[in-house]
Amino acid sequence: MVFVSSLAESQISSVQQKIRDTGLAEMVKILPFQPLAEIYPVIDIMVPPSRVEGFGSG
Repeated sequence: MVFVSSLAESQISSVQQKIRDTGLAEMVKILPFQPLAEIYPVIDIMVPPSRVEGFGSG
């Protein structure tokens, strides 16, 4: 599993620690942010984060 991230180094360290704590260090790699067009050809699933929901609450 690969995460492409633009998080600050301190935040990445925290995420990496959580990955180690859960025993997933061998299966998860975090890459620095880069143009996603370079990654699209090798991914199976993309999960983009969002800060707001595009659908109204009702």
